[in-house]
Parts: sequence; C-alpha cells; structure tokens
Amino acid sequence: MWLAAAALAARITSPLLPHALPEAPVRHELQRVLRELADGARRLAHTPRAIGPMASIALDQVGQGLVLVLSLFVFRDRFRQGVGSFSNLIGAGGLGVLLGILTVGALERRLPKERIVARAFAVGGIALLAVSTLVTAWTVLLASFLVGLTFAWKKVPVDTLVQEAVPDGYRGRVFAVYDVAYNLARVLAGFAAIPLVPALGEARLAAAIGLAFLLYAPVLPRWLARAPEISLRFYAGARADEVPRAIVWGGVEERVRVEREWLEERDGERRRAFRLALEDGTTVQVSRAEPDGPWRLDREVG
Repeated sequence: MWLAAAALAARITSPLLPHALPEAPVRHELQRVLRELADGARRLAHTPRAIGPMASIALDQVGQGLVLVLSLFVFRDRFRQGVGSFSNLIGAGGLGVLLGILTVGALERRLPKERIVARAFAVGGIALLAVSTLVTAWTVLLASFLVGLTFAWKKVPVDTLVQEAVPDGYRGRVFAVYDVAYNLARVLAGFAAIPLVPALGEARLAAAIGLAFLLYAPVLPRWLARAPEISLRFYAGARADEVPRAIVWGGVEERVRVEREWLEERDGERRRAFRLALEDGTTVQVSRAEPDGPWRLDREVG
C-alpha cells in the first residue's frame, strides 16, 4: 500500500512546482568550489583578525585529536578495557561541551572574546599538565571533560571573531576555508598521534600538549591588539567636522553613507560614533575613543 501511494504521489504534476535548472557537470561544480575556496583564502590573507582566531581553533583541534587518541590508548593498553570504555570518554567530553555551551554566554558578558579564548587555553593546559603527573582512568575522564568544556569556550567566541572580521559578502567563502582548516587539523592530529604516543608515552605527550596550550594562551589577545578591526577613510583628513566616505573592513574598502553621528560617554570614555550604511545594504555602528583612538566595530545592525 505504501509503495503504491508513493508511486501515485510521484506521478502528480502541478504548474506550481518550482522550475528545476539543469544540473551542472560535476567537473564544473568542483571548479566552482575550488575557485570560491581560493577566493576565500585570498580574502583571509588580508584579514589578520580572522587568521588569529582560526589558528587558535586549529591548534585546539590538534590538541583535542591527540588527547582523544591518547585517551583511547590509555584505556585499551594500560587498563585493558574494551570498546565500552570509549563511550565513557565520549560521554565525559560531551558533558564538558554541554556545560561550556551553557556557560560561555555568561563569560562573553564579562570578558572580551579573545580573553575567553586565552583563559580556555590556560585552563586546558593546566588540566593536562596535572593529568600528566597521575595518569589513571579517572584523571583521563576528567581531562576529557575539561578539554570538552574549554573547546566550547574557544569555539563560540572564535566563530564570532571570524564573523566580525569579515564583511558579509565574503563570509561564506572565508567560512568554507575555516571549515576545511578546522576539520583538517583534527585529521592531521590523528596521523601525528600514531608515532607520538609510543615515542613519548602517555604522560609526556599529555604534558607537551598542556604546555603548548599554556604557551599559546596569551597569543590571541596580543595578535588582535596589533591588528586594527576597521579603519575609516575621510573626505579630507579626519578633522572633527568631517564624516567618513569609506570603511576598510576585512581588507575590503567599501563606500559608506553616514546615517547618524554622535558623541557619547562609555565606560568613562568619551567616544565619537557613526552609524554607517554600506552599498551592499549592511548597516554598522562604529566608534573610537576621542581624540585619536582606533576605530572599533561596535555592532552590525543589518
């Protein structure tokens, strides 16, 4: 009966059905994907504020991949536990990710995103160094939980930082490169673990990953501090009575129209602010501390 109903439904035609365009050959689709990836990579090369967060999450994925293989190795070879023990590792890491997702919003209300990532690397590094001194089933489970927790504290802010660093028209292509790098890092970590685990042993490898995380912790805040978020082009030198004509955002210069200009006090600072309409329809709010602080993207309105 079900098969007959399905066959009957498949024969129903209607002028309201969407018009289906002929599919392009696979070769043309692959060329299109490669062109867009290359374009995203070129745009990324001109956007250091996106490169730093992406490098951070790639390093985290390498560390996570090594920790996962290391944990499986410990449970299988040291404690002689079977496949059922792997579910404990996945469960501990999953609980950590869940708790991280639930708490990262509260952290973002209190700290800049790059500081959250830095603290997450520090917490993860300290945890792995501690576990390296006493490798037991319980400490490995604890390490899996903390690695999952700090992963969420990194991933959510990093995604936002990358999004804020790139204009809307380029985000799809940049995020395609981001996804490739993100997934490739975990795969490379799995291959690297094959010689590293027997060569270093469980304790030393855990310590090496923890030390790498700790050393990296201050890198992202310093990187972003040196990379301007945006810059404005003024009509004739950026005097107080002038308005911007263009914004340079993610390495792209776009003409703008000023919708509003005002001065405000924020956190004890006097700031000059603009609401700018871009040619692609995006509206952004930017500001800087007077008299000559760096311009900052406060929010993207639409």
